[in-house]
Amino acid sequence: MNKQSTQQDQTARKPSRRIPWRHMTKRQRKNHRRINRLAEYWPELFNTDPVKPVKPGVIHDMLQDAKARKLSMGTGTLRAALISYIHTTRYLRAVIAGGERYDLKGQPCGEVTPDEKAAAREILKQRLERMKQQNSQQQSAGGEASDNGQCGTET
Repeated sequence: MNKQSTQQDQTARKPSRRIPWRHMTKRQRKNHRRINRLAEYWPELFNTDPVKPVKPGVIHDMLQDAKARKLSMGTGTLRAALISYIHTTRYLRAVIAGGERYDLKGQPCGEVTPDEKAAAREILKQRLERMKQQNSQQQSAGGEASDNGQCGTET
């Protein structure tokens, strides 16, 4: 067996976690673009594999660096991009896993506290409950619609 076919087999077996662009909502696309822009300017911190917890107050460092480098991102845009990043499920899982927090250069500078882990765990729990509730509502609404649409022969 050659190396190329082995790589293709592994690729075929590995499920993709990324949502195709055409299946994203408008908000998801916007958040995706924001995070990509952060990764473009600060790849040491905002790379997507592995996701790294950022240090508290990293927004101030980002603003200073953006001014120094004369980047075309304002305060509001930077804040929105950072919020999009820290609200992703992958980021919350990285916080729950604990470990180091990182600065803009990708250097460790602090640890994730137990309180922060608990808060991230609670956010993920609420998100999962909300998704389950939405799925059950969709299933029940779908079942009612199919029952109402059937032609009955009962008299």
